[in-house]
Amino acid sequence: MHPSSPRGRLRDALLRVGERGDVNEADLRAAVTTALRELASEALGERSRVDLVTVGAEDHPWGRSLGLRLADHDVELPHVLLHADGSPLPPQVQESCPTLRQEEWETVLLVSKLLLMALQSEPEPVRDGAAHPPQSAPRPPRSVSREQFCQALTAIPDRPDLHPDELTAQLRTALLNFASETPDNKEAAHRIAVLQVVTTCW
Repeated sequence: MHPSSPRGRLRDALLRVGERGDVNEADLRAAVTTALRELASEALGERSRVDLVTVGAEDHPWGRSLGLRLADHDVELPHVLLHADGSPLPPQVQESCPTLRQEEWETVLLVSKLLLMALQSEPEPVRDGAAHPPQSAPRPPRSVSREQFCQALTAIPDRPDLHPDELTAQLRTALLNFASETPDNKEAAHRIAVLQVVTTCW
């Protein structure tokens, strides 16, 4: 995916959220929201609600993490999807995808949650008892498993020389290394695949 396209610009902006080193949160927030708005305008038109999403920090017991959040609520997007686990297949989804089963719908929710988790930054330890670490302090690098998952995702648009079966194998392995090999994760990984899809429009 070329960075000059809306998809490419959004992908590059999202990958910067969790990259190693210092980051200016205001600049990153502007880059992500602008790219998100461009892609949403192209793909969704008036149905877009992306202004409800922003980039912000979340304080965890083990540190501080930067990721996508609902702008008007103190909650990360992966946390919202976490609570959606096991929710019934919506009628409008069933209508547009008549053969989709409940377990496949749950796979969509689980994988979407993991994708958002992989793109956010690693929790940054709070230093010297401060409520928040200094803005200039570097964030720790992504863990190896998280970085490999991101690389497997970016290989899908960036490596047309690789066969879809090879991309699928890399993605499934990276997903389980990142998310742990629980029964739900194993089932979800088995259900996803990289396929070549020809489309003429959104």
